[in-house]
Amino acid sequence: MTPSRRVPRAVDNGEHKGSLGPAVAVSDPGAAWEGVARAVPAMDAVVKVFCVHTEPNFSLPWQRKRQYSSSSSGFVIGGRRVLTNAHSVEHYTQVKLKKRGSDTKYLATVLAIGTECDIAMLTVDDNEFWDGVSPVEFGDLPALQDSVTVVGYPIGGDTISVTSGVVHE
Repeated sequence: MTPSRRVPRAVDNGEHKGSLGPAVAVSDPGAAWEGVARAVPAMDAVVKVFCVHTEPNFSLPWQRKRQYSSSSSGFVIGGRRVLTNAHSVEHYTQVKLKKRGSDTKYLATVLAIGTECDIAMLTVDDNEFWDGVSPVEFGDLPALQDSVTVVGYPIGGDTISVTSGVVHE
């Protein structure tokens, strides 16, 4: 991949467990930080997902297990939608999204959950959420040994994190 063809793409790596964020493939590992600079517009598409989960109790179906909360990453795609991991919103009772640099949490609606592919699609009805947000544009998948930059909210992180790495099996 030539430097002129660097494009954001979805990547989920082990270091950002539970996060899903845009990445930029970089053909020259020495140019990794240059790739981060080009990804900055895509960073505004990364959102933090807050979820309250209530698991069903299959032994006693009239009761539910104790609620717990989690946070993860998602990113804005076209059509006023947000992609995140399915496990981030499984057994949800409430989902909220927060944009980078904002303290406001917006109530989200879960449109679909694909447990087999670990992807969920969300939306927000509040028009204010969509102000100033540009969706991520998908490009070609990175090849093995391509350098990538991953942007997201790591577990326990309150600020966006940028990590560089190499695609491997």
